[in-house]
Amino acid sequence: MGHALLAAAAALAAAMLVALNYQPLVDYAGYAANRELYDAIAAARPAFEPRVVEPLVDPPDVEHEYHNTFGYTSAVHNPGVDSVTVTYDYPAVPTPHGYDLYGRSGPGLLCETCGDGAAGTHVRTYLPGQTFAYSCSSPEGSTSVRLGNYTEVRLSQYRGTSHDLGVPSFVFVHFEVRIPKILPCMFPHYLEHSVDVYDAGSFDSLYDLGTYADRARGDGRSPADLVGNPVMTGPVHIRALPVPPLENYMIPWKDGVMTPALNPDGTLTVSFRGWDEEARAPAPGATHVRTYAPGQTFLADCTGAGDVTSIEVYSYRGAEELDGEEHVVLATFRAYTRAPVPCPSPDFLSAYEDAFDAGRLDRHFDMGWYR
Repeated sequence: MGHALLAAAAALAAAMLVALNYQPLVDYAGYAANRELYDAIAAARPAFEPRVVEPLVDPPDVEHEYHNTFGYTSAVHNPGVDSVTVTYDYPAVPTPHGYDLYGRSGPGLLCETCGDGAAGTHVRTYLPGQTFAYSCSSPEGSTSVRLGNYTEVRLSQYRGTSHDLGVPSFVFVHFEVRIPKILPCMFPHYLEHSVDVYDAGSFDSLYDLGTYADRARGDGRSPADLVGNPVMTGPVHIRALPVPPLENYMIPWKDGVMTPALNPDGTLTVSFRGWDEEARAPAPGATHVRTYAPGQTFLADCTGAGDVTSIEVYSYRGAEELDGEEHVVLATFRAYTRAPVPCPSPDFLSAYEDAFDAGRLDRHFDMGWYR
């Protein structure tokens, strides 16, 4: 009889334990299954070289077409453990050009936590050394025209903070993988289940990780060095302008418009002109004229913005034939310097010419997607 009671008690206890632990076991099983969806990321090699990005902990109030390319809407530093708490927003309506307002391409097919047409928010904290996906784009349902039959995932490794130039900055290593498996790319699903899926521990030995090595060319504090190592705040745009009619193109610059002209030797002469607001036309005469060889960079904007300087960088990539017509190819992006630099106009055109190494664009980004 005693053995029967013991057996019954044991069975009851076992049943209670199963009941108590069933939900956590189910939750863990679901988590493991969701995480397995992203295993393909772990085996993928970066599509382009990883790059170090150091946005200021206290970001400047710089109004750009796209606010940032880091995937988040805000980031808060937690000094005790040097962690970062990141807020992600899912836009209610993706923009027609394939990027949302935060520079993310194809933010996701669906939003698990959103109602119809509603935006969503996800908050997450990362410790130094952790990797995570901040953007996931799949060809099904994406507004981006660039995607082939693969899933494009953009990831970061958070490396804590730095105090270079006396200002606290987050240190992220950004990289991108392209995998043949089509992932769900559901917000915030990929944010929750991609943390530490990718091991970025070999990056330091495999790649020359960016800004620290680049600053070795100078003291890192001269105006040219600061312009050469800015914080990019928007995606790299490619402009392929047909020749002719180049003379009809009026591209905005700091003090008006600039018009490019292709020379027989392949160089590009750019006329920087003022703008007559009353006539709604370029002011008479050329304000400033510069000629660039393929591969050269220049600034089209240089404006003080408090403790930083807002800049727009252009890279002349040469002329090439596209769809049977000759085109002039320009790459451009917005950025800010991590300390202020002088910007007298038009002197900054010559002062900061080639300050930015255009070769970094080819190493870090898909610069041939427009073809």
